[in-house]
Amino acid sequence: MVEAKKLNEEATRANIEERWEDWYVAGLSDFIRVPNLTPMVDPDYATNGLVQESMKCVDGYINKLDVKGITKTEFHPEGMNPLIVYVVEKSEGGSDK
Repeated sequence: MVEAKKLNEEATRANIEERWEDWYVAGLSDFIRVPNLTPMVDPDYATNGLVQESMKCVDGYINKLDVKGITKTEFHPEGMNPLIVYVVEKSEGGSDK
């Protein structure tokens, strides 16, 4: 049985702390500034461009991370809000588990 690599907790914490203000806090702040409301509250949600503006905001912050092997797929079900899925391909030395 192949043993999976252990998560480097110290490196993970350092990574989060390094990005906390300029990525997590800034990104969440920028996202909530877009007055993108649910269809139950905003009858024009599908046509006012705020859903797209919110998606662009999220995508911009994801791209700032410069993650290797990331792909984005957008789903636009009719009559529903779009869904974005980001997938990161396993890198060399990664585990299948």
